[in-house]
Amino acid sequence: MSMDRLLRAWPIAAILTFALSIRLWRLSLPTGYVFDEVYYAKNANSLLSSAVELDEQGQAEFVVHPPFGKWLIAIGIRLFGNEEFGWRFASAIFGTLSILLIYLIVKKLFNSEFLSITAALLMAFDGLNLVMSRVALLDIFLMFFILLSIYFLIINNLWLSGSAIGLALSIKW
Repeated sequence: MSMDRLLRAWPIAAILTFALSIRLWRLSLPTGYVFDEVYYAKNANSLLSSAVELDEQGQAEFVVHPPFGKWLIAIGIRLFGNEEFGWRFASAIFGTLSILLIYLIVKKLFNSEFLSITAALLMAFDGLNLVMSRVALLDIFLMFFILLSIYFLIINNLWLSGSAIGLALSIKW
């Protein structure tokens, strides 16, 4: 990588590093389940153990949403255990990656480093994005794949755009 390219990449790299650090900092707090984490974390753990969503009695769970988002939560559970940090880890990663997608979308639309960095900063500090990046809910994954679809649409890759929308629909309908 050339020195010029490195110099241009440092602002977004710094924003992403800081954004990830504030999303991971004390991620296991609050303790216990927050809102619908009680369903999604349990469903994700069930997917890991039996590949289907089962309730505590081992019976088929009433499934409200498709499984892909819960499989993403399951990655954190597999890596860090069935506890708060594990449940929420994937949300923090996808919330941070959404900032990168906003940067790339604005860069493609306006060809302005200033606007791209500004948009990334606004997303990094947006309260809703920050909160949703710190809980094991499906919305942050849905947002990521919709943004990914928009990015692919802008660069005129309809196949990947459609695939990303398909992944979004496999999270929540």
